[in-house]
Amino acid sequence: MQRLLLSCLLLTVVGCTPPPAERSEAELRQEYAQSRRQLAEREGKEWRRYLQEKLQHRSNLLGQVVVEGSITSTATAAIYTDVVLQVTFQDAEGRVLQQYDTPIKEPIAPGAVRLFKEKYAAPKGTYSTGYVIAEAGFTVAPEQ
Repeated sequence: MQRLLLSCLLLTVVGCTPPPAERSEAELRQEYAQSRRQLAEREGKEWRRYLQEKLQHRSNLLGQVVVEGSITSTATAAIYTDVVLQVTFQDAEGRVLQQYDTPIKEPIAPGAVRLFKEKYAAPKGTYSTGYVIAEAGFTVAPEQ
């Protein structure tokens, strides 16, 4: 008997609950755009998580160090702009001999791979060469 009363009470409460308000298409689009902006801001602020560099270096016949490879974006809403690749030449003790900041001219779209190749004059006494993405700006990718 108690189960029957409890079941009836539950059905009454559920049956009397009004359906969720219908939202217009414009409201849904606005909500989507806002969510996308928030995601792009998070991806832009945490760009180190979403930009990966796969680079290698070699020497050419002119004695220059050629750094080449790719920079990949795993972001879904941020377009990376003003990306700067930092190339550092160090001696055997780990002291920095020379450092270059090379801007990547083209923006990197979500999911895109940007190929990179640049030549540098290595200072005398270079023992190792390192490279890292030093900074990146961002914009929100347009809806697709």
